[in-house]
This record gives sequence, structure tokens and C-alpha cells, in this order.
Amino acid sequence: MKAGASLSKFWDNVIPLKSSLKGIQLAGWTPGAPAMHGMGCRILSDQRIEVDEGVSLSADVYLPKQSGRYPAVVIFSAYNKELHTAGLPTGTNEIGSPPVFTDRGYAPVIIGRRGMGRSGGTAGVFYGSQDVDDHERCIAWAAAQPWCDGKVVLFGTSYYGMSQPLVALRQPPALKAFFSNEMSTDYFRHIFQFGGAPAPYFLNVWTGGNFNETQVHLRVPPLVRAIVSHITNSPLKSFISRAAMKRVDKLFRTF
Repeated sequence: MKAGASLSKFWDNVIPLKSSLKGIQLAGWTPGAPAMHGMGCRILSDQRIEVDEGVSLSADVYLPKQSGRYPAVVIFSAYNKELHTAGLPTGTNEIGSPPVFTDRGYAPVIIGRRGMGRSGGTAGVFYGSQDVDDHERCIAWAAAQPWCDGKVVLFGTSYYGMSQPLVALRQPPALKAFFSNEMSTDYFRHIFQFGGAPAPYFLNVWTGGNFNETQVHLRVPPLVRAIVSHITNSPLKSFISRAAMKRVDKLFRTF
């Protein structure tokens, strides 16, 4: 490993990522009591997963501080993953919080799809065969890592959940389970024409908030994300959430 990369990894973990392990998480679920405790959380940032000739995806791997081999929780993102773990109430924070997983003996692997954030290549059609192929390669990659016990599960809400059954149908050898939360099974009736009414408002918010130039190319170092997580999971958390909700309509209109 080059000296610059080694120094970067050092700074990535100077401040540990903080999470609130109590109450409803930003992903919409409430964690139960941990089977393990005090395992900590460290990051292996921007791990490269080769999915095609000359194309690699960026993955942030979160591990317990205690050395060992753990089941991997693969979370395949359609969006830029740079702010997902900072604890900010963003609309696409549908992955849960890594310290919740690592404290329970799991290793979340958060991956950006092609063309998003630090991942290479060009983004293709959502839920297309390219996404499913890349999913399979990411599962195999995670299972082969020295920190993984060879078992992989998929996890996530909305987009993250909707893509999981397409992958599970192929039955990758290392995939043992998938947890799909709030997914759609009929894209037309559940998204484009929800309840029989056209949904341009949602589509405008979704595309405008996630696929503009700023979001696609956003870069936030793990150290900065960790610092922000200490603020968003401090006693200020309830104030930040209330302030965001009061302005949510205005924020949506800007998208």
C-alpha cells in the first residue's frame, strides 16, 4: 500500500462513526437489543470491486474493531453514498447505520452503482441486468474477503430493497438471505402512477434531489462524515429533525 493511501486510512478512523442505537433509525426501523456489545466500528473506505474490464465500484466497508470474520451485509446504492452514514436526515438514507450492524457482529458493505460518486463506469437502466450482474460480483467479492465468514445478506429500503429479489433469483452461492423493506413490485402502479394518479411530484423530487451534478460527484471524506455524525447523534438530534421537517416542503420545491 502506498504511503498516501496508508495515511488516508489512518485519518479515516481517527474519529469513530457515531450512531444512536435507540429508537427509530433514519432507515425507518428500530433495532433490538444487541446480541454483542462494545465491538466498535471502523471503516475501510473506497474499497474497489472490479465488476467489468476497466470498471470498478466503490465500497465502504464497516467492520467491528475486534478482528474476526463476520457475515457481510451488502447494500447496493443507486445514489451517491457519501452522506449516507453522517446521520443527516436525507431522503435516501435508507441503509441503516453501520455502528448498529457492527455492534451486532455484522459487516455492512455500502456500494455505489456505476457512474455514481466514486464508482467508475456509466450508469445504466435502473434494475436492469447490469445492476443485477454487478450485485452478484459484489456478493462474491464480499464473501471472499478475509474479514468475511463467507456468508452474505442483502439489506435496504426502497431502491435498495427493490433490486434484491432480482439478485436472489440467481441464487448466488454466498447469499444466505435478503431483507427488503418498503419495496415496490409493480413499478408503474406503485411509483409512476401511485394509486391511479400520476406521480410527477415524487419523480421530480427523486431525480432532482439525487441525480444532479452536485450529488453525482459529491466527495465527503470519512473523517468529515464521522465528525458530522457526532453532531447529528448528539442532543441536537431532535432539534435538527424538527427543523428539517418544518422546511421539508421548501426543500422539495428546490429539487
